[in-house]
Amino acid sequence: MTETQVYIRLQQLINAHAWSRLNDTVQLSDGQRICLSQERAALMTVLDGMLSEPAYTIPEHLNEKVNQITAIIKETNWQLPEHTPEPY
Repeated sequence: MTETQVYIRLQQLINAHAWSRLNDTVQLSDGQRICLSQERAALMTVLDGMLSEPAYTIPEHLNEKVNQITAIIKETNWQLPEHTPEPY
């Protein structure tokens, strides 16, 4: 996996996670969101140079949901909202 492919996949997983929390069209369960986070962590080990391929990838049925959400994001030009931390 190239560095560019890793960054593209990371962004896809981040967007799918965020979009699913803000929209009701395609739901991801808490467990499915955990799986997305696990793949993101595995991709980070690739970026760190520890592995050439991620040690974990999400199951195909979940990847289909991510692809479905990605298609909706592209169709609607949805943008990841800017994160505003809570004031302390």
